Amino acid sequence: MSHLALSDYGLVGNHSSSALISYLGSIDWCCLPYLDSPSHFAALLDEGQGGRFQIMPQGDFRSEQNYLQRTLVLETVFETPHGRGMLIDWMPMEETGGASRAPVIRRRVEVIDGRIQWLLHCAPRFRYGTQAATAERFRRGVLFRSESSHDELALLQSEIPLELAPEASSVAARFTLEAGQTAHFTWSWGRPLDEIPFESPRASIEAWHAVAHRCPPEGCIFAGPWHDAVARSSLLLQVLQSPALGSIAQAVTTSLPGRGEHGRTWDYRYAWIRDSAIAMQALASLGASQQARKLFGWLTDLLRRDGPEGLQPVYRLDGGRFLPESEVVALEGYRHLGPVRVGNNSSRHFELDLFGHLMLAAAQYHALFGELPEGVWPRLAEIADYLCQVWRRPDRGPWSTRTKSEHFVASKAYCWAALDRACALAPRMGWSVPARWREERDILHRMICTQGYDSERRSFIRAFGDREIDASVLDIPWLGLLPFDDPRVQSTLHAVEEELLDGVLLHRYRAADGLPGTDGTYLGATSKWLTCLALSGRVDEAGDTLAEICSFASPTGMFSEQVTPGTGEMSGNLPCASSHLGLIHAALYVGAARGRALPAGALIGMPAAVLPSPLSRTA
Repeated sequence: MSHLALSDYGLVGNHSSSALISYLGSIDWCCLPYLDSPSHFAALLDEGQGGRFQIMPQGDFRSEQNYLQRTLVLETVFETPHGRGMLIDWMPMEETGGASRAPVIRRRVEVIDGRIQWLLHCAPRFRYGTQAATAERFRRGVLFRSESSHDELALLQSEIPLELAPEASSVAARFTLEAGQTAHFTWSWGRPLDEIPFESPRASIEAWHAVAHRCPPEGCIFAGPWHDAVARSSLLLQVLQSPALGSIAQAVTTSLPGRGEHGRTWDYRYAWIRDSAIAMQALASLGASQQARKLFGWLTDLLRRDGPEGLQPVYRLDGGRFLPESEVVALEGYRHLGPVRVGNNSSRHFELDLFGHLMLAAAQYHALFGELPEGVWPRLAEIADYLCQVWRRPDRGPWSTRTKSEHFVASKAYCWAALDRACALAPRMGWSVPARWREERDILHRMICTQGYDSERRSFIRAFGDREIDASVLDIPWLGLLPFDDPRVQSTLHAVEEELLDGVLLHRYRAADGLPGTDGTYLGATSKWLTCLALSGRVDEAGDTLAEICSFASPTGMFSEQVTPGTGEMSGNLPCASSHLGLIHAALYVGAARGRALPAGALIGMPAAVLPSPLSRTA
């Protein structure tokens, strides 16, 4: 079997883990018990060595995937010459009883009409294909043990007999079902103390409906051709965010190459402070205030523990700091494009923009709830003091560059935003604003507007002393550093479009970045552009473009990190949080620019003074 397109996969998951399942009925990527745990199945990254769990009809068939409405319960419908059948996959959203506490993937096969012979093949390969499994019969199924680690265990339960392979590393089955008949299977992490009962997806369907997006009675700010894509994105965020921890993973996968390039493969199963701050706006706008609280709690836990000097751009989902990056030589990579990486060395970078994102999140939290959690403000004040000392240092920039540190304009803009919001929050916390905060903020503003702006190119530029155009400077008006109608902002918008736009998709930059090949078009960067269009009075253009962007989603509504112009093929890790958050972000601002009623506190980082007049109207 050759590697499928990324759009050929659907996602199932809950608040702790997930699995990618192809339209051929194969679980080709699954890490348990958490998103950032080692893999059980990784055929997505190596057809021969990664391992998979597949259920499909024998012989010829056609298939397609869909979700049950407003859920992540995945239906794969198979059309065969002998009948029509369905494979339903889901992961329980709520754990009930001691038997269901281990992470579980449930699979139900049913025949709708006719008579179908089915094939099952399950061959796990633990720890990214580096550890083969041995299978032994256990209760109503088969227990798989890692040959190298006694701690790696997984249980396959089945309503039909399973046949162990001669080498005892996989199992198979061949069974026939007639119309109305069903067969159930479960894959669970560890060795459950009790049998896991087979059950219907009804409880999970109800749980998904309880968290699905609902339009408010007064009208939905997301109304438009993109509404369903926003609603689907809100469900995918439920998988990417842990409600117990509050953190949001950038994706559920590692090492899916950007733009089909060897070497541009990164592990995205971790939580970036940068994306967490932006996510607060999306959660607030979707009415998920409790999730916004949890996210800010995760951020402030890190701040309390690590202090400004110890904050790092990316953490494990549980807040762990240790993310050493290594290559997995056992896996050849998606479509033979490696290396496969585990861990992320961006955790070691010095990146100034993370302080701006954290302070923006604090301002958003205060706007939403009218207060800050106890003890948080003094730690935020420490950030402002720290920035006054370090903002003159070069950093790795808003794209976490793997080359040398530079004085990135966007990084300085986020430093300005951090000090600006600290000055705004201080009086509300009963503090007088330290003179140094104002002074350093004003110095930053002057420096960005002089050294960060190229008068010949009539554009803000990538870095001081550089003439390259970079999409990250589109955040300058969004942060409130300059109004959208400022001539420098509008000429920068024009320069970005001239140099970085490819159809309706935006490159982050065109400059060499020290990596093989060239950088692709990013949906996250494209959303920045659409926001600028909407708030620059080009609302219809922004709306039309946003509707076109939605057509690049997979059949099950997922976006990866990048889209290839011309073909629309997805590349990079998926589902990508920055892409889905970017979609929500752009849809929010298009709706706001059209005068629809705003969710409370949704416009993070947008002081009222810089909002164009349409945003002050109500529906």
